[in-house]
Amino acid sequence: MVPQIHRFYSRFLTKLVISSFLTMPLDTPNIRQQFPILAKNNTIYLDSAATSQKPESVIKAMNAYYETINANVHRGMHELAEKATVAFEDCRKTVAAFIGCKPHEIIFTKGTTESINLVAKSWGKANLKKEDVVVLTILEHHSNIVPWQQLQQEIGFSITWIDIDEDGNLTKTETWENGKLIEE
Repeated sequence: MVPQIHRFYSRFLTKLVISSFLTMPLDTPNIRQQFPILAKNNTIYLDSAATSQKPESVIKAMNAYYETINANVHRGMHELAEKATVAFEDCRKTVAAFIGCKPHEIIFTKGTTESINLVAKSWGKANLKKEDVVVLTILEHHSNIVPWQQLQQEIGFSITWIDIDEDGNLTKTETWENGKLIEE
């Protein structure tokens, strides 16, 4: 019997993103000018996993929010809370349309690490069993490895690692059907 494989990323999306970045020309000076902190000095900032720098458009949108409708979302019965809630839910609809899902399927978190922990500790804990296999790639950030290793110690499932070749492509070419690995 082939164990059920749970996959948390799309091979197609991974290749699409990588190939887009490799073929897309970057206008670095123009991009730097969109980030005030980078435009004002000669800094090269490589720590975006910890804190991402904000482009001017994001700073303006955040300032407009704080200056006009800053209030708790879904928590108040006053005008500002209602406006903040509408803006929040409109954002949810925009993101859902962009990624092709329903608005109620969108959960906003503070960042990727919190999101991965949420998936592992809620969905993973409720659905993974000892006979399951979680598939990760060697490209994963540390924050996407530790929660699965912790859950593995608790539940006892296996973790399978997919390597990459010298061109950056995933090396395993499995056939998947209904979330299960079909042996070839």
